[in-house]
Amino acid sequence: MSVIIPQNYILFTLKEPIEHLFKHGFVYTVRKNRIKEGIKRICYKHKTNTIAIGRVKYVGIVRFLFRYVEVDGKLYDIDEYTRYSGFRTAIDWINACKQVYPKSFRYSMLLYKVELIKKIHDSVVER
Repeated sequence: MSVIIPQNYILFTLKEPIEHLFKHGFVYTVRKNRIKEGIKRICYKHKTNTIAIGRVKYVGIVRFLFRYVEVDGKLYDIDEYTRYSGFRTAIDWINACKQVYPKSFRYSMLLYKVELIKKIHDSVVER
C-alpha cells in the first residue's frame, strides 16, 4: 500500500516533541505564527526530511508569562499541556522555544496539537 505524501508540512527542530509524538501518538507544539490546519508532512530539522504524516489542529493561545493556555475563552493551567509537549516542565518548554526562536520569542504563542497518522521513519535520526 502506498502512502500519499502531503505537500504542506510542519517543521520540528528539536527531538523532544518528535519523540513524544512517536511514543504517544500526539504532541502539543507552539508556533509564533498561525499555520494552516490539516494533514501535513512532519519534518525534522529540514523540510526535505519527512519523518511522518500527521494532522495539525489549532488549540489556543499559550501565555507562558502567566502560565496558562486560553482555549475557546477558557483558561487552563499550562502544566495540562506541558506534559504532552515532550518537555518535563513549563520552564523547559519556554527555554526550548527561546532556542527555536532566539530573536523573536514571545511569551504569547499559538498552541497546536499534532496527531500522528503514519510514521515514515521509526525514530528521530540526526541527519
